[in-house]
Amino acid sequence: AIEALREALPDNPRWAVTVRHGVLLMRYLGTSRNEAWALCEHAWQLLRPRWIGREAHTPRIWLT
Repeated sequence: AIEALREALPDNPRWAVTVRHGVLLMRYLGTSRNEAWALCEHAWQLLRPRWIGREAHTPRIWLT
């Protein structure tokens, strides 16, 4: 999943993805809340179906 995520997200030196002790970590270095949000949402859309086999819908809590 981590390789698929690295390939799917735009090549950008301000973010990185790693797995430590079975936990996926996404890091973003920047000042744009919208850019960080877009990266997280893109990751969610890609990974949720792979991990639990369900369609990715934006969680309601993200809309508050």
